[in-house]
Amino acid sequence: MKKNIIKNLGLKKKFLSLGLACALFSAQAQQSDQWSKGEILLDNGAQIEGYLVYAAHVEVVSIKLTDSTQQTYGSKQLQSFYFLDLRTNLIRHFKKSAIPDESREGIVEVVFEGALQVQRCFKSKYRRRTHWSAFNFAPAESYDHYRYQYFVHDGISLHTIEDFLRKMRKTKKTRLKKELDQFLYQNQLDNSIASWLKAILHYNLVMQEPILSNETYAWVDCN
Repeated sequence: MKKNIIKNLGLKKKFLSLGLACALFSAQAQQSDQWSKGEILLDNGAQIEGYLVYAAHVEVVSIKLTDSTQQTYGSKQLQSFYFLDLRTNLIRHFKKSAIPDESREGIVEVVFEGALQVQRCFKSKYRRRTHWSAFNFAPAESYDHYRYQYFVHDGISLHTIEDFLRKMRKTKKTRLKKELDQFLYQNQLDNSIASWLKAILHYNLVMQEPILSNETYAWVDCN
């Protein structure tokens, strides 16, 4: 009985926090000049087209409709969405996914598709530190990658990029290991996240898998 009461209080607190986040974000979004054309797919299957702004640190997206009304959705209500980022001129794709290192579902950005799908979301410590007005944030410098937790889906399961690389190093020689190591060596790349993203993108191209999310080296070639 006591456990159920505590659990219910926790759920109420969570929903109140989400409601407050949506309300605050909606108010801040009205003043943004970063609205980008895109589409939202809700958890109930409804599709909504309009102009979007997204705050990755709170996993809340706001959409402005053709009649100028504005709607805001949290991660629980979303299935996926995309928008054209005017700063990078790339279509950015987001979806609901399991977050392996946090034991929860949340919104991740699909950085690129292929034999290895790479996803990312804000690390919890940076979610707390990021300002409300940080809409449509994307890495611009190499150190920006460390704001994110990156994940790799190998076609079977989803891993943090650190766990994926650790397991890869322990395996015997495979084409994956050979291609990644050779690419890093030939291009004199270090052990940074940006370097591994380049190597994984190279591997996907070698495997002739489609790059569905318009990913280019622009997002990983940060100086």
